[in-house]
Amino acid sequence: METTTAGLLSVKLIDEKLKKEKEYWQQKMSGEFETAGISLDFKRTPVYVRERHTVAFDLEPDTAAALLKISGGKDALVFTILVTALKICLHKLTGVEDVMVGTAIHERYGDVTHLNKVLALRDEVNGDLTVRQLLQNVKTTLSEAYTNQKYPFDRILNLLGLEYPHNRAPLFDVAIIFEGIGSKEHVSHLKHDVTLALSMQGEAVGGTFEYNPGLFKRETLEVFAGHYQTVVRAVLTQPDLEVAAIELLPEAKKIETVFDFNRTQADYPKQAIHKLFEAQVERTPEEVAVVFGQHQLTYRELNRRANQLAHYLRASGIETGSRVGIYMEHSLETLVGIFGVLKAGAAYVPLDVAHPGARIAFTLADAGVPAVLTQRHLAHSLPYGGAKLISLDAEWEQIGAASADNPTHEVGAHETAYVIYTSGSTGNPKGVKIQHGSLVNYVCWAAQVYLKGERLDFPLYSSLAFDLTVTSIYTPLLTGNKVVVYPNTTQESPVVDVLQDNRVGVIKLTPSHLSLIKERDNTQSRIKRIIVGGEAFETELARQVFESFGRQVEIYNEYGPTEATVGCMLHLYERSRDTRISVPIGQPAANTQVYVLDARLNPVADNVTGELYISGDGLAEGYLDQDKLTRERFIPNPFISGQLMYKTGDSVRRLPEGILEFLGRRDEQVKFHGYRVELPRSKTA
Repeated sequence: METTTAGLLSVKLIDEKLKKEKEYWQQKMSGEFETAGISLDFKRTPVYVRERHTVAFDLEPDTAAALLKISGGKDALVFTILVTALKICLHKLTGVEDVMVGTAIHERYGDVTHLNKVLALRDEVNGDLTVRQLLQNVKTTLSEAYTNQKYPFDRILNLLGLEYPHNRAPLFDVAIIFEGIGSKEHVSHLKHDVTLALSMQGEAVGGTFEYNPGLFKRETLEVFAGHYQTVVRAVLTQPDLEVAAIELLPEAKKIETVFDFNRTQADYPKQAIHKLFEAQVERTPEEVAVVFGQHQLTYRELNRRANQLAHYLRASGIETGSRVGIYMEHSLETLVGIFGVLKAGAAYVPLDVAHPGARIAFTLADAGVPAVLTQRHLAHSLPYGGAKLISLDAEWEQIGAASADNPTHEVGAHETAYVIYTSGSTGNPKGVKIQHGSLVNYVCWAAQVYLKGERLDFPLYSSLAFDLTVTSIYTPLLTGNKVVVYPNTTQESPVVDVLQDNRVGVIKLTPSHLSLIKERDNTQSRIKRIIVGGEAFETELARQVFESFGRQVEIYNEYGPTEATVGCMLHLYERSRDTRISVPIGQPAANTQVYVLDARLNPVADNVTGELYISGDGLAEGYLDQDKLTRERFIPNPFISGQLMYKTGDSVRRLPEGILEFLGRRDEQVKFHGYRVELPRSKTA
């Protein structure tokens, strides 16, 4: 009876203990959390691959000596310091403040040791904390985890409503093991991405990063190992330093990434864009400038018609600095309208005829346009009555009576060339003002990198309201080449038509467009260069398209928000080199400076996620009549006195080979069952 009572009491005590541990883990793991992992180089497969590679390192002797001195050689204190350093490193790498890593510990029953206890270690890693404060927090977390270790890991997952994924570990992607406390074998079944295994041999402290080669390149872990050692030194030597102030980037590397990387100076004419077009007209007056179906205009004819429209607009009250809407379906008159507005000294405001009436009405009212260029069959559908409608086809007899000479009024490089509306991530569309000088800088650069002195024509097939078209209009017309215009009224994309009629040598499109042609046999195409923009560009799609052209095409990934004038970074895809998930966005364009910065505007180290900032001659003037928003997004450049830089909201990382990779919009990260999930990557260009 006594034995039975004792047994029942023991069971009751165990139940009480487990109940308290359950309550602890419920509280500790409550709320949403993010997975602080290393950015993947390769796409995660649906099924976990168990192959593992390793990167080994040894702490420098003075660092190891300091670690052993501070900890007194006690395993628990050593482990606390090493876990703290890992958490700081992951926070620095990803920007995640809710950092969780996994570990495994020994569990002993008498003389028998079991290695089956997996623990999740969760801490807030805030940049404002000092190292000393974070060390104390991590020490508490470890102590509490050990105290509550008997509650099974599987039950913790059940509390959270989580199941074991087929291709990754639950809760954490990175695990840490220290010899004498745990063993890496007993977190391996959790399918984590990386395990840091650390050990002491005498006065030496070494580590091994064991990683999944299906997810990472070796150099990614080599860079991470270097960052980790840097953080360990900081933890040991600067305990009162704020976490945000820990530097992963050596001074020499900072100079390289901030200044050397941005040595992009190049000469270009400081003129209005239409003046450069007029100069091209003088060089090639009888060459065909624009083709639409069976109709065409030479450079002389296009210039003459644009001049007549410009004089007509000036006579109608349009002045330098005015804004004129363009609400037209694609035709020869589309180009006449654009250059006519520019030659009148005004800025054009492109409108998409497929947009809802409310959006068009908002844009016209917000831009305050006194006039809209349109066509007879569209005039009745324009949902805004505050502007004069000028139908180029219906009124050409009057327009054609105006002077055919080039207008003589001055239009400087500082004047606005166009205002393009972008929705951004939230709120109403906002007008981005692009100056002539910024446009000329972009087009001169684009002509150099995409044409290379060759005669190649471009297609115009998408809406003028998408600044992808800027490349396809001005690059050929400032270099003596043709614009081949395609209708923009059909529901289906005309990209296939562009390839089939075989009239152009360069095409600019989005990855969505590319996906329509990846399975075609494009080996007979005249296309020599493909420019990709507007969305993130997956490497697998690049490979498929490259193969479809018989490997006889150059594919360029051009990155750029509207606020940086179409494109400000470029990368030429190479099949053997570019094997990560996405094609990199590369290096800055002419007269452009780009920076990858943390929340305090400090440059970040290789493979560290930061926000992209853009400066230079391609920067927009700002947002139309939105001074507050302009000041928020266009901020002083801390590296170049007197210049501004644009805060893109895009997450990027600098790869070890010295180029940038786009990781996604910072506002497109969602949490799903405890994981930080990137929505399909998108970017503007």
